[in-house]
Amino acid sequence: MHNSRSHLNINSQPVEINKLIPGQKSVCVKFIIIEKGDIKKTQQGRSVVTLKIGDRTGIVQMVIWNDIADVVKVGDVCNLENGVVNAYKGILQLSCGKFGKLHKVDELCLAINEQVNMSEYNEKWVINGPN
Repeated sequence: MHNSRSHLNINSQPVEINKLIPGQKSVCVKFIIIEKGDIKKTQQGRSVVTLKIGDRTGIVQMVIWNDIADVVKVGDVCNLENGVVNAYKGILQLSCGKFGKLHKVDELCLAINEQVNMSEYNEKWVINGPN
């Protein structure tokens, strides 16, 4: 994963999952990994995996790439610095982006709220193509 101090927003305050909206950049989130999908390979040979992550305010999908996809596991508590929030086909997703950093904090329990699913389909996050 790329990492450049000039692009890292070290002053970002942690954001709770239920406050994430598409287009946010430089977000910091502390979460626990609830589910990990199968690691897939792109045509370019990159590894990608979709996670379900959560905190005390809700859950959301997270997409991670390459080496990180191989090392994280269900139950890991992590901090994401300088993350990016996108909407893909109406579904909210968090990712490391180009300059994000993902740190494993521990494997202890972190309270989560699965009642608030921020990655449920939301029509207002669908980007319509040309007519």
